[in-house]
Amino acid sequence: MGQSVKVDKVDRRLLYELETNCRQSLTKIAKKIGVSKQVVLYKIRRLKKAGVIQMFSIVINESMLGYMHFELWMQLSSIHPERRKELEEYLYSHGKVTFLATTGPPYDLLFGLSVHKISEFYSELKTLSQKFPGLIQNHFVTITGEAIVYPRSYLLGKADDERKKRHLVAEMPETVKLDEVDVRLLNELSWDSRMPTLELAKKLRISPTTIRSKMKRLKREGVIEAYRAVIEPTLIGVQPYELLIMSQNMDEEKELETYCRFNPNIIVVLRLIGRWDIDILFDAETPEQYKQIIAEIRTRFGSYIKEYSCPSINRIHRHNYLIDLPSGKPIQKKPSKS
Repeated sequence: MGQSVKVDKVDRRLLYELETNCRQSLTKIAKKIGVSKQVVLYKIRRLKKAGVIQMFSIVINESMLGYMHFELWMQLSSIHPERRKELEEYLYSHGKVTFLATTGPPYDLLFGLSVHKISEFYSELKTLSQKFPGLIQNHFVTITGEAIVYPRSYLLGKADDERKKRHLVAEMPETVKLDEVDVRLLNELSWDSRMPTLELAKKLRISPTTIRSKMKRLKREGVIEAYRAVIEPTLIGVQPYELLIMSQNMDEEKELETYCRFNPNIIVVLRLIGRWDIDILFDAETPEQYKQIIAEIRTRFGSYIKEYSCPSINRIHRHNYLIDLPSGKPIQKKPSKS
C-alpha cells in the first residue's frame, strides 16, 4: 500500500462526516466532532494536500438517467507495460467511465462503464479490443442490478447503529428532463460539491435562489443521491477488497444483507447479473482483519457461497460519479412510495 498518512481520531471522524455529507458547513462539522471551525478547515486542507481526500463529488443515481452500469474486470498481458499505461490513460479520460482501479490477482484492472444500451456497451468493448490488440488476455463483465451503499463506520472506532444505507436501483417510472442548466450544475458539483451556492450562481450566471431550487429538486427526484468526499483509503493504511460471490442458496440472501449492514467495514453491496451474483466491497485495516472478515463470511454463509474470489483494490485512479450528459436528456423520476 506504500507509506501511509498519519491520521488521528479527529481526522477519521472528519473523513466519516465528509464522506456521509460533504456539503455540511464547517461550523456543523466542527460541532459534531467537538473541535473548532479553524481546526476542521486546517485538517481538510491537510488531507486534500496528502491525497487522502481526492475530491468532493456527488453520487448520481445513474439509473434515474436511463443508464445501465457495467463493470469489466481484466487480465492484461505482462509483456506490454507501456500499452497498459496507455490503456489506463485512455480509460481515465473516457467520458463514460465512472470508476477505474488497478487490482490484485487474479485480475489487473477494473473499470465501470455507464451506457444506455447493451449494443453501446459492445461497441465500447470492440473499440477497446481494436485500440489495444493483444493486451487484454481475459475479461469478464457484470451488470449492476442494485447497489446498497453504507458509510465507512469503522472510521468512528465504534459500532454505528444507524448504518443508514442508500439504494441505487434501476427503475423505469415516468420521466422528466434535465435542462442545460441542470447539466452544467451537475457537472460543477461533480468536481466540487462543496462549492458555495454564490460561487455556483456566479459560474452558471443564474441566481442563488435558482441554484438552491434546482439542487433541492435534483435531490428530491433521486438524481443526486449524496454529496460525498472521494477518499483514497490506502493512504491511511486501509486496504480495500471486493468479494465476488457466485451464489447457490437464495434463502440466505436476506441474512447476508443483514450481516453486511452491521459490519462496519463493508461499504457497498452490489447485486449483479453475469459471472458473479454478489459483490461485497469492504475495507481491511490489517491483514488479520481481512482474514477474519473472509473467514466469518465463509463460515456463516457456506451454504450460500458456491464460488468466490477476493481481489484487492490497489489504487483508485478515477472515481467520478457523473457520466457525460447531453442537455435535455430524459431522466427517470423517483417512484412514489405506496
